[in-house]
Amino acid sequence: MAGLYEDLKPGVLLRATIPLTGNRHTVDAAVEECETRLVLRLQKSGIGDKLSDIEGDWVLTQELGERIILYKARLTERLAARRFSLELIDRTVHKSTRKSCRIQAKVRVREWAGHSTWSRLRRADSREVILSTNGIAFQTEDQFHPGQKVSLEITLPGHALRPVQVSGQVIRAQPRGIGRQEIAVAFINLEREDADIIETFFIKEHFRTMTGRAQLLGEALSPSLDETGSRKVDADD
Repeated sequence: MAGLYEDLKPGVLLRATIPLTGNRHTVDAAVEECETRLVLRLQKSGIGDKLSDIEGDWVLTQELGERIILYKARLTERLAARRFSLELIDRTVHKSTRKSCRIQAKVRVREWAGHSTWSRLRRADSREVILSTNGIAFQTEDQFHPGQKVSLEITLPGHALRPVQVSGQVIRAQPRGIGRQEIAVAFINLEREDADIIETFFIKEHFRTMTGRAQLLGEALSPSLDETGSRKVDADD
């Protein structure tokens, strides 16, 4: 049990995803106690009286250096309007996708939660994504929440007949306009062959990007040439 609390101490800031009736809300929270119980104080959230309709387990997100820690917690007591006593029941550690080497790429992605046949059969959409060898971030019209398990099918350029199939866990979900959100998903069971496909694509794209930057830099630093290929000189030279 002690291992669940080992990275928490008073003053630590977390993101708390609270299961309210019919929806979930994510708000900032601060740890006040964590020795014999976990006491959180929520920041002003704008959800007011809805906090009386909490149902189910909370998900707490802690960003700690190169790690993202997701805690599942059960409410044990409401101490005040924005103070809550919780019991941690699970802890999962992922490598931070923000700290990894990442590339921006256009790929086809299909995402779904659970075992929904409709979701698994719908068409994959072409999207701009942020991709690393341990996770992916993209915008979606579906609604996900931190801690949720999702399934992904990622079709990379040049691999139309061999899409990557992987499960992941949502480590970040942020609103991006009406009816859209950006989610970051950490891979949790990437097969070796799929990992090789992503890594090869990642290296090629990274090399292509760096080559393009080097070419632009070379053009910017090279001397101006006239039509005959000779260096232009001023009349005063």
